[in-house]
Amino acid sequence: MQRPYLRNNPSLNCDDAVYKRRNCAIEQERAIKENELNTEIKIAEKEKEKHEKNMETKRTMQEKQAELDAKKIANDIQLEEENRKLVDLQTENEKKKSDAKAYDSEVLLRTFAGVDTEIIKALAVSGMDSRSLIAKAFVEIGDKADKIGVLNVSPDLLESLTKK
Repeated sequence: MQRPYLRNNPSLNCDDAVYKRRNCAIEQERAIKENELNTEIKIAEKEKEKHEKNMETKRTMQEKQAELDAKKIANDIQLEEENRKLVDLQTENEKKKSDAKAYDSEVLLRTFAGVDTEIIKALAVSGMDSRSLIAKAFVEIGDKADKIGVLNVSPDLLESLTKK
Protein backbone atom coordinates (compact mmCIF):
# COMPACT_ATOMS: atom_id res chain seq x y z
CA MET A 1 0.00 0.00 0.00
CA GLN A 2 1.37 3.29 -1.06
CA ARG A 3 1.52 6.20 1.33
CA PRO A 4 -0.47 9.29 0.15
CA TYR A 5 2.26 11.82 0.88
CA LEU A 6 4.70 9.82 -1.25
CA ARG A 7 2.71 9.83 -4.48
CA ASN A 8 4.51 12.63 -6.03
CA ASN A 9 7.98 11.63 -4.95
CA PRO A 10 9.32 8.96 -7.41
CA SER A 11 12.49 8.22 -5.42
CA LEU A 12 10.41 7.26 -2.43
CA ASN A 13 8.33 4.94 -4.60
CA CYS A 14 11.52 3.19 -5.67
CA ASP A 15 12.60 2.87 -2.07
CA ASP A 16 9.22 1.51 -1.20
CA ALA A 17 9.48 -1.04 -4.02
CA VAL A 18 12.97 -2.08 -2.87
CA TYR A 19 11.64 -2.36 0.65
CA LYS A 20 8.77 -4.53 -0.52
CA ARG A 21 11.10 -6.74 -2.59
CA ARG A 22 13.44 -7.16 0.37
CA ASN A 23 10.55 -8.03 2.65
CA CYS A 24 9.28 -10.48 0.07
CA ALA A 25 12.78 -12.01 -0.31
CA ILE A 26 13.15 -12.29 3.47
CA GLU A 27 9.71 -13.85 3.68
CA GLN A 28 10.59 -16.33 0.90
CA GLU A 29 13.93 -17.15 2.56
CA ARG A 30 12.13 -17.76 5.85
CA ALA A 31 9.64 -20.02 4.08
CA ILE A 32 12.49 -21.90 2.37
CA LYS A 33 14.36 -22.39 5.68
CA GLU A 34 11.14 -23.52 7.37
CA ASN A 35 10.53 -25.94 4.52
CA GLU A 36 14.13 -27.26 4.81
CA LEU A 37 13.69 -27.72 8.57
CA ASN A 38 10.40 -29.55 8.02
CA THR A 39 12.13 -31.75 5.43
CA GLU A 40 14.99 -32.53 7.85
CA ILE A 41 12.45 -33.37 10.58
CA LYS A 42 10.59 -35.70 8.22
CA ILE A 43 13.86 -37.34 7.15
CA ALA A 44 14.84 -37.84 10.81
CA GLU A 45 11.41 -39.34 11.53
CA LYS A 46 11.72 -41.69 8.55
CA GLU A 47 15.20 -42.76 9.66
CA LYS A 48 13.85 -43.37 13.17
CA GLU A 49 10.99 -45.45 11.72
CA LYS A 50 13.48 -47.38 9.58
CA HIS A 51 15.72 -48.04 12.60
CA GLU A 52 12.72 -49.17 14.68
CA LYS A 53 11.58 -51.44 11.85
CA ASN A 54 15.08 -52.99 11.62
CA MET A 55 15.13 -53.55 15.38
CA GLU A 56 11.67 -55.15 15.23
CA THR A 57 12.80 -57.41 12.39
CA LYS A 58 15.90 -58.48 14.34
CA ARG A 59 13.80 -59.17 17.45
CA THR A 60 11.33 -61.24 15.42
CA MET A 61 14.17 -63.23 13.84
CA GLN A 62 15.71 -63.86 17.27
CA GLU A 63 12.36 -65.05 18.61
CA LYS A 64 11.94 -67.43 15.67
CA GLN A 65 15.50 -68.72 16.11
CA ALA A 66 14.83 -69.26 19.81
CA GLU A 67 11.67 -71.22 18.93
CA LEU A 68 13.62 -73.36 16.46
CA ASP A 69 16.33 -74.00 19.05
CA ALA A 70 13.71 -74.96 21.65
CA LYS A 71 12.08 -77.38 19.20
CA LYS A 72 15.47 -78.91 18.35
CA ILE A 73 16.27 -79.39 22.04
CA ALA A 74 12.84 -80.95 22.63
CA ASN A 75 13.42 -83.33 19.69
CA ASP A 76 16.89 -84.21 20.99
CA ILE A 77 15.46 -84.94 24.44
CA GLN A 78 12.76 -87.15 22.96
CA LEU A 79 15.33 -89.00 20.83
CA GLU A 80 17.58 -89.56 23.86
CA GLU A 81 14.62 -90.90 25.86
CA GLU A 82 13.81 -93.33 23.05
CA ASN A 83 17.47 -94.37 22.89
CA ARG A 84 17.46 -94.95 26.65
CA LYS A 85 14.37 -97.15 26.34
CA LEU A 86 16.03 -99.08 23.51
CA VAL A 87 19.20 -99.63 25.53
CA ASP A 88 17.10 -100.75 28.51
CA LEU A 89 15.27 -103.27 26.31
CA GLN A 90 18.52 -104.50 24.77
CA THR A 91 20.07 -104.90 28.22
CA GLU A 92 17.03 -106.80 29.45
CA ASN A 93 17.12 -109.08 26.38
CA GLU A 94 20.86 -109.74 26.77
CA LYS A 95 20.31 -110.58 30.44
CA LYS A 96 17.56 -113.05 29.50
CA LYS A 97 19.84 -114.61 26.85
CA SER A 98 22.65 -114.91 29.38
CA ASP A 99 20.29 -116.47 31.91
CA ALA A 100 19.13 -118.97 29.27
CA LYS A 101 22.73 -119.86 28.36
CA ALA A 102 23.61 -120.25 32.04
CA TYR A 103 20.61 -122.53 32.52
CA ASP A 104 21.62 -124.59 29.46
CA SER A 105 25.18 -124.91 30.77
CA GLU A 106 23.91 -125.85 34.23
CA VAL A 107 21.65 -128.56 32.81
CA LEU A 108 24.49 -129.87 30.64
CA LEU A 109 26.87 -129.96 33.61
CA ARG A 110 24.27 -131.80 35.73
CA THR A 111 23.89 -134.30 32.92
CA PHE A 112 27.62 -134.92 32.72
CA ALA A 113 28.12 -134.88 36.51
CA GLY A 114 27.05 -138.49 36.90
CA VAL A 115 28.99 -139.74 33.87
CA ASP A 116 32.41 -141.30 34.29
CA THR A 117 35.25 -139.02 33.15
CA GLU A 118 36.77 -141.77 31.04
CA ILE A 119 33.57 -141.99 28.98
CA ILE A 120 33.60 -138.23 28.43
CA LYS A 121 37.25 -138.41 27.37
CA ALA A 122 36.46 -141.22 24.96
CA LEU A 123 33.60 -139.22 23.44
CA ALA A 124 35.85 -136.20 23.08
CA VAL A 125 38.57 -138.27 21.47
CA SER A 126 36.19 -139.89 18.99
CA GLY A 127 35.59 -136.60 17.17
CA MET A 128 39.22 -135.44 17.10
CA ASP A 129 41.55 -135.50 14.14
CA SER A 130 44.91 -137.25 14.36
CA ARG A 131 46.94 -134.18 15.28
CA SER A 132 44.61 -133.35 18.17
CA LEU A 133 44.78 -136.92 19.41
CA ILE A 134 48.60 -136.86 19.30
CA ALA A 135 48.61 -133.56 21.19
CA LYS A 136 46.26 -135.03 23.81
CA ALA A 137 48.47 -138.08 24.15
CA PHE A 138 51.55 -135.93 24.78
CA VAL A 139 49.58 -133.97 27.41
CA GLU A 140 48.72 -137.22 29.19
CA ILE A 141 52.33 -138.33 28.96
CA GLY A 142 53.31 -135.02 30.51
CA ASP A 143 50.81 -135.51 33.33
CA LYS A 144 52.42 -138.85 34.17
CA ALA A 145 56.02 -137.73 33.66
CA ASP A 146 56.95 -138.55 37.23
CA LYS A 147 56.15 -142.22 36.58
CA ILE A 148 58.05 -142.36 33.28
CA GLY A 149 61.79 -142.69 33.53
CA VAL A 150 63.10 -141.95 30.03
CA LEU A 151 61.07 -141.30 26.89
CA ASN A 152 62.65 -141.06 23.46
CA VAL A 153 60.59 -139.76 20.55
CA SER A 154 62.32 -139.84 17.19
CA PRO A 155 61.58 -137.38 14.40
CA ASP A 156 60.57 -140.31 12.17
CA LEU A 157 57.94 -141.31 14.72
CA LEU A 158 56.55 -137.77 14.90
CA GLU A 159 56.49 -137.49 11.11
CA SER A 160 54.65 -140.72 10.70
CA LEU A 161 52.12 -139.74 13.40
CA THR A 162 51.35 -136.34 11.86
CA LYS A 163 50.78 -137.64 8.33
CA LYS A 164 47.18 -138.10 7.41
